[in-house]
Amino acid sequence: MRVLVHSLTFPPDSVSTGKLVAEIANGISLAGHDVTVLASTPQYNPNQEVEKDQPLDRISKNLYRSQYKNVEVDHIKSNARSHKKIRRALQWVRYHLFSVKYFIKNRNNFDTILVFSYPPTMNLVVLFCSLVLRKNVIYSLWELYPEVALNLAEVTKGVVSKPFKLIDNIALKKAKVIVNSNELKFYLEKERNIPSGNIEVIYHFSPDENPKLNHDGIEQINKTIAYAGNFGKPQDLLSFVNNFNKVNDGSWKLLLIGSGAQYKEVENLESETIKVYSYLAKSELNKLLHGVQIMLVALSSKLTVEGFPGKTFDYMSRGKYILGYANPNSSVAKLITNHKVGTNIKPEDHLSLENFLNQVDIEDIKISSKNAISLSETNFSKGAIVSQYLELLN
Repeated sequence: MRVLVHSLTFPPDSVSTGKLVAEIANGISLAGHDVTVLASTPQYNPNQEVEKDQPLDRISKNLYRSQYKNVEVDHIKSNARSHKKIRRALQWVRYHLFSVKYFIKNRNNFDTILVFSYPPTMNLVVLFCSLVLRKNVIYSLWELYPEVALNLAEVTKGVVSKPFKLIDNIALKKAKVIVNSNELKFYLEKERNIPSGNIEVIYHFSPDENPKLNHDGIEQINKTIAYAGNFGKPQDLLSFVNNFNKVNDGSWKLLLIGSGAQYKEVENLESETIKVYSYLAKSELNKLLHGVQIMLVALSSKLTVEGFPGKTFDYMSRGKYILGYANPNSSVAKLITNHKVGTNIKPEDHLSLENFLNQVDIEDIKISSKNAISLSETNFSKGAIVSQYLELLN
C-alpha cells in the first residue's frame, strides 16, 4: 500500500513527537508498504549535528527532501515555532496551504494518508483528503480541541469553539481515528457521538533506546526529581515548582529541562535546589538523568482525557519512578496508578507532595522501576505499537 504520513514535526527536528512519528513511519515501511512523509522543516529543536546525518536538500522554493532510515521525507519550508498565539496560528495556515498544494500535485502517488493531529487544525486536512481527494484517512488524535483550549481558558465557549467542534466531529466521522487512551475513546463516544467502530486505542512508546535505571543497585534515595519536556500551559509546570518550594526542606533537588510558554517564569525560580536547562542534546540529557530515580509528569488539573503527556513513555523506558502531578481522573494519572509505575498527586495538594517527599520508599521505587521497564518492553514497546498501526492498514 502507498501511504503518505503527514505530521508537522519530524526529524531532523529533535522533538519527541516528531521522533515518535518517524519510528511509526519507518516501521510501516519495514513491513513492506511504500511510505512517504510530508512534514515541516525543523521548528522546535533544530540541531545542526542531527542535520549532518539527515541533510535537507532543497528541491523547490518551499520544499526540501531528506531520508530518514528507509523513508523519503518531504519538508515544507517553515520558520521556527512562535510562542505567540496569532503568529503560531498563521504558521499553521501557511503550512496547511502548502500541504494542500502538495496533496493535489501528488494525489496519484498515495492511497492512504496517516495524519497526526498537532496542530489541532489538522482536522481540515482530514476533511480535504477524505471529501475532496477521496482518500482513505487514518487520523491519530493526540490532543482534543477545542476542549483543551476551553478548559485552559485560552478561548471562550461560543463563536470559535462551536464551529471548530462541528468541523472536528465531521472529520472524526470521516476517518479511522486513533486515540491514546481508553478514557479519550469513551469521551468521544459519549460527548461527541463518534461511533465506537471509528475509534481505535493505541498508546505511545519511547522512540529512543534509553539507558535504564539500575533498580537492583539502588541503596538510597538520591532526592532528585527531574522533568524533561514542554513548559507549556497544558503542563502547568509552574504550579508544581511553586508547591515544591513550599514543602521542600532543602534536601530535595529539582532538575527541569525543556522549553515552552512558561519557561521564563520557571527560570526565574531557579535556586540552589532548582536547576533549569533549555534544550539538551540526547547525550547531555542522558548524562544528567543517569542517577535520577524519580521523574515528573505534569498536567494541568483542568485537563483529564484531552491530553496525555507523551514523555511518560520515555520515562518508563528509562525505568524511572513516575511522579504524576495531574488530575486524579486524568488518563495519565490512571495509567501511572493502574500499572503501578509510580504515584500521582493532585495539583495544588502541597500536603500530599510534602508527604511524598518525606515518605517515598526505596522498595516502591525499585518495584515501580521494574514494572515500567517490563511494560516498555511489552505493552508499550515500539514493535507492539507499530503492529497496531499496521493492522489498520491491512
